[in-house]
Amino acid sequence: MAEMDMEIAQWYAVADMRSLADNTPIAIKILDQAIFLWKSHHQLYAGYDSCPHRGTPLSLGSIHQDHIICPYHGWRFDTSGQCTNIPAQHRSPPPRARLTMLQTQIFHDLAFVTLSPKILKGPDCPLFPGRTVLCGPYDFSASAPRVVENFLDVAHFSFVHQGLLGSIDRPEIVDYLVKEYAWGIEASEVRVFQPNPEGSSQPAEVSYTYRVLGPYTAQLIKKTPSGYFGLDLFATPRDTTHTQAWMVIHLAYHDNALSDETLQQFQDVLAEQDRRIVESQIPKLLPLDDRELHIRADRLSVSYRRWLKTHQVRFGTC
Repeated sequence: MAEMDMEIAQWYAVADMRSLADNTPIAIKILDQAIFLWKSHHQLYAGYDSCPHRGTPLSLGSIHQDHIICPYHGWRFDTSGQCTNIPAQHRSPPPRARLTMLQTQIFHDLAFVTLSPKILKGPDCPLFPGRTVLCGPYDFSASAPRVVENFLDVAHFSFVHQGLLGSIDRPEIVDYLVKEYAWGIEASEVRVFQPNPEGSSQPAEVSYTYRVLGPYTAQLIKKTPSGYFGLDLFATPRDTTHTQAWMVIHLAYHDNALSDETLQQFQDVLAEQDRRIVESQIPKLLPLDDRELHIRADRLSVSYRRWLKTHQVRFGTC
């Protein structure tokens, strides 16, 4: 599984903490792996969703006194994954009767899970001062790298988001700088004319900085005289052709008047416009060979593909 190392060593956004009911397990999927997740007093627990007895999903069970209970035979497992009780026998459970638990994090009201057995630091997006707004989830019938590459592509603004993020009368993308680092990729001075940036109805030529922080994590930052706007993308591959995306808006404007609901609704519109296009792309997996043509405006996308290939990211690519 060497080729899966980078995919495994990531944090994946899986749920809005504010909408998770206490002590109610749910089923999620990451990299085609079935996972259970539950919240108790703002603590988060996750593990592979299969009872070691007969393979029943624990997500179908219940939580009692910080134990998850299998719905099939009532086996109980504590938060470390150890089985503490088997109702059908009075003896202590065997040592093998345990679940593989997973690390969790909470970041910007998002629940994150990693499949890595190694201790990881928090999600790879720097914290910014100011206000944050959580958007999503957005479900795409597409591979996670296709979703990320669409996020990095500014040339589609004038067509997919015309009248909002771009104008069909001003589609040109001037050359910009892309650099690769040990931590990922950065593109700077990515300039585009926008009729309605952030739903503000104030046309402007804006300049973005884009960052790729992991195979399925990206960020954009737009600085203006009155502050900055940032957007984090966390794309969680459920399987090779289904992705759940979450976005976190960062705002530090002096005239920061738009409500959370207005910002979320604007992002919902953009995500739906993107979904129609990304789901239509063939092949669904992101090609890392030369079958698709590239132009100068695609410089960031080309760097992203090269970076995925260099790091042997296979999940969602072809």
